[in-house]
Amino acid sequence: MITGAEEQTDVTELSYSLSSLWKLARKKFCMRGVPLNRPPYKTEGTKIADGDDKLEKGQAATNFQLRSGHSPLRHYLSRAKAGISPLCPNCVITEPTAHFLFNCKKYSKQKRKFRDRLRKEGIKVDFHNASRLLTIFPFLADDYIEDTNRFPNLRKCTPTIEAQ
Repeated sequence: MITGAEEQTDVTELSYSLSSLWKLARKKFCMRGVPLNRPPYKTEGTKIADGDDKLEKGQAATNFQLRSGHSPLRHYLSRAKAGISPLCPNCVITEPTAHFLFNCKKYSKQKRKFRDRLRKEGIKVDFHNASRLLTIFPFLADDYIEDTNRFPNLRKCTPTIEAQ
């Protein structure tokens, strides 16, 4: 029969061992030269990673909303019972994230500029998987999102480069 004092000791030992295990795993992971707050893909030494850490808070929030499907596009707003039709006002088909990023005819100029930039950087993209593009290259998609002016609450920002 386990008494209350023995049970308390077991819980204390367990929490101590879990915290020490976490510290050890964190130490070993950092010793490999991979910082814990960096994305899992390689960004060092590539041209396209220059803007990775320069996303503004609003841009990052919009990117996350588009990735998760909970963005202020008509498809989600109609599902959220906002009294809005789910159809794109320009194309008269539903307006999910993939339609906004790849298919909407209204943003053809911005889309051409976006695709040219992807080709210039040598990035091959599956244009049927919007969340993958938004996850791996968020800073490239944010230029397109800003150019479309689809989200008026986003303000355009230009990152300042500090003089060395």
